Amino acid sequence: VPLGGQVVANPVIENDSLFVPYSQANMHALAMNGFAPEWTFRTQHGIYGQPLFVDGALIVGSLDHNVYSLDPATGEQIWATDMSGAVTSTPAYGNNALYVGSFGNRMFKLGLDGQILGTLDAVNWIWGTPAVAGDMVYFGDVAGNLYAARDTGSSFEMVWGPLPIATNAIIATPLVNGDTLIVGSRDRHVYWVDRATGAVIQTRETKGEVLGNMLLLEPGDNLPLNQPIVVVSTMANEELVIAFSLENGERLWAYSR
Repeated sequence: VPLGGQVVANPVIENDSLFVPYSQANMHALAMNGFAPEWTFRTQHGIYGQPLFVDGALIVGSLDHNVYSLDPATGEQIWATDMSGAVTSTPAYGNNALYVGSFGNRMFKLGLDGQILGTLDAVNWIWGTPAVAGDMVYFGDVAGNLYAARDTGSSFEMVWGPLPIATNAIIATPLVNGDTLIVGSRDRHVYWVDRATGAVIQTRETKGEVLGNMLLLEPGDNLPLNQPIVVVSTMANEELVIAFSLENGERLWAYSR
């Protein structure tokens, strides 16, 4: 099926429709049965983050500085909120709110009506989706700084950070596990970080930049594992996918091409 442009973000499926964002501009809704066009929503610049469904609305961030809420049936705009810079990630949903960073060096908390409920300044651009765990929000910036902030309901309270964890961009969403954060970076390292203090516990080197979100796999009926593992993708063909032990960071295996 010919598309309306290049696609760098994952499309999503909901209610027999496929919603496709384009890196140049705009988003299309296509019928899953035959991929007939249903509607087009036009943006001034591209969409790099996967759309998100929340409370019956389609939430989309764009390089044109806006986060949009759309009616998924018609593509009509419900609201748009200016983020003071390009938005390249999927907003995170938690606590009945949206959390999204921008190239305006700022993390935002939005109500589901688009109202800005809180902001937190960063040192540099925020490219990736934050991790939300209870009232805590964890995120990195493109300079390699890591942040931990508490959502107080009416504002953000910095718990620690910015801490220069990495020497290059942190784009992947931090992986939260118990008292630990696991953070991948473009500096070709994965970091195990103490959630309470931001102190680096251990570091593991990779052959390629870590840009994609990491995956925690735990032993279960469908997973014949003898321990929990952290699966990391990189940009290097010789280490496209790596599995590390969650507990001690031991490199268990790597898949190459």
